[in-house]
Amino acid sequence: MRSGKLYTGRSQRFLYIALTSVLLIAVPALVLFTIALKNPTYADMPKEIINGTQIQNLTDDHETGAHAWIDQMVFGLGRMLNADQRFFRNGTTSPDFDRHVAAVRFFGPLTITPGLHELEVETLAGTMHPAYRVYHWYGDTVPTLIYNHGASQVPFDAIFVSIFD
Repeated sequence: MRSGKLYTGRSQRFLYIALTSVLLIAVPALVLFTIALKNPTYADMPKEIINGTQIQNLTDDHETGAHAWIDQMVFGLGRMLNADQRFFRNGTTSPDFDRHVAAVRFFGPLTITPGLHELEVETLAGTMHPAYRVYHWYGDTVPTLIYNHGASQVPFDAIFVSIFD
């Protein structure tokens, strides 16, 4: 015969452990996602015009921010879960910027026709298959905005389109 209890002591312990496990995962995940999603609107973002030759002279403040901490956690977790991970398997040091730029070789037509264009690029890191999108091209004498999407942004132009459309 069944007793009037809905849960036995054993099932209560299991339920308690399961709920505690879910909370231990869900609460930190919620905090991380809240931090990660607090991006400013485009209007609130500081804007600065930088010549290409000035890029390598900028100070790197990205190594100490919340995003860097989140990236370190994600890649650290990836290393723990998958020893054969693809990212940073040989460390994070690389040749200097000038050497990388000098080694880049493009294969395929470079065009300013509006639309999405794919090409093949040889780099020091190997063969890449990037794409670029020409949105509006008004000529060589007009300022040009080059937008680089964030990691794992799907579709890659989601933020770009929301800014300019």
